Amino acid sequence: MEDSKYLELKRELSKEKYKIVWQSYLYSNQRWDLMLVAISSAGIYAIAEIAKTFYNKSQILPLEFKVSVVLLMISIILNFISQYFSIKIHKDDMINAYYEILQKISEENEKEYNKNVDQIMKNDKTVNRLTKYSMYTMIIG
Repeated sequence: MEDSKYLELKRELSKEKYKIVWQSYLYSNQRWDLMLVAISSAGIYAIAEIAKTFYNKSQILPLEFKVSVVLLMISIILNFISQYFSIKIHKDDMINAYYEILQKISEENEKEYNKNVDQIMKNDKTVNRLTKYSMYTMIIG
């Protein structure tokens, strides 16, 4: 009987820890994504202002500025694609958390659970790659 109380307490603590860690993880990702979009947008705006100066002086904008704008725009687009995969991860993870919390991983839904775990891992790798590419294009731009 005491073992079951201990296990129940451990399960409750695990659920609470999971909730706190998950919220911290989401907050960190949101901040990172906001920073990437803000810096890239600021770079595009700065180059647009520089382009006005060149246009007013009837000069051609140097290729480096054009390439920078394209890279910064790619950075923002990659970030949006990354967000799409993040949403898919959260959905699959929430389904699995539901099964875990209710301890309903039966033979019937174990296949779906494992499929979700595989999809989460695959999408997580995609998100990490897209975030890195977004960051690199922002830095280069």
